Amino acid sequence: MLDDRLHPRRPTRHNVLNRTNHNHPTDHSPLRLSVSSPLPPAYCPLPTAYCPLPPAYCPLPTAYCPLPPAYCPLPTAYCLLPIASPPLPPYIGLLNRLLAHADLRSWLADRAIADTSSLIAWLDAHVAERANPDGERGETRIWILSEPPSETHPGFTVYVKCYEYPRPSLKFVLRASKARCEYRNALAFQRLGIRTAEPLAWGEERDRIGRLKRAVIVTRAIPGAQPLDAIHPSRALNLAKRSVIRQLAEMTAALHRAGRVHHDLHWRNVLVQTEQDNAPVVWWIDCPRGRRVLLPSRRTRGMVRDCACLARTAITRASPIDRLRLLVCYFRAIGRNRRRDRRQMLMAMESYRTRKWPQDNPQKGN
Repeated sequence: MLDDRLHPRRPTRHNVLNRTNHNHPTDHSPLRLSVSSPLPPAYCPLPTAYCPLPPAYCPLPTAYCPLPPAYCPLPTAYCLLPIASPPLPPYIGLLNRLLAHADLRSWLADRAIADTSSLIAWLDAHVAERANPDGERGETRIWILSEPPSETHPGFTVYVKCYEYPRPSLKFVLRASKARCEYRNALAFQRLGIRTAEPLAWGEERDRIGRLKRAVIVTRAIPGAQPLDAIHPSRALNLAKRSVIRQLAEMTAALHRAGRVHHDLHWRNVLVQTEQDNAPVVWWIDCPRGRRVLLPSRRTRGMVRDCACLARTAITRASPIDRLRLLVCYFRAIGRNRRRDRRQMLMAMESYRTRKWPQDNPQKGN
């Protein structure tokens, strides 16, 4: 097999393909597809005379052959840049992913929404925009789209979040957008057994040089859930409090054991769903900056940041016993049983909290 790769003039009996140069319509040589070839004849881009590899290693499909025959200075085997391919549509893949869900497919068909731009325009005209907790940046818009069940489509409630950049951002030229990162993190949470809002679709709109203009993510709403910071402490019973603390600690420990960090684990991104038997269920939402960390030093820094984010709101919303119970449950789930490790973790959390949010520190008298 290695000898065939080095000497393409000697093809084997079961690895023969007489290709047609589809860039030159005058070539009408017959096509014979071998069993070992990964591409069908219609997608074979290279003519037989210029093919340096056996048919099984043919890399490029015909649809991406860039140059017409009259302007091609190189043999077809060296064509690399697709200049004749159609431009990428706005919001890549968002509408196709929405159409994969039956409830949303019928709803989009009833309103004749053919692309994502018309979807955003329809939301601007018919749905009131939700207040954004991170509105100081002025780049995130959120809509709650709720439809009751009808004869044509079942009911649904989804959240549509749009990251807008009036001036195209160079920050995301070679990086995934926040919407795409949030979609990936939600799928990673589901694989780890962490309850999170179901991600339905994501999409991006970029200009010709790859600068990000808009990014959209659609998630399914969690019925009967409230943010943890919106629940008054006096409404929760001791048993419910302990259940919420245990679930929150176990979810955070499961994330950190997998080598991932959240980077935005505030109480507003933690939802509590109360079922009929009054057993609370904890959910996570909004994780556009979470990622997997390979370096141990950076991983420890991310763990300290996540725990400090939880402790920031807990100082004013929870009692000292509840805060201690949360840390003890987290240390047991993460496997830090030594007193020295716990003391180092607590000192790092307090140092990060006082340095990151100095406005939360009590002012000492002179």
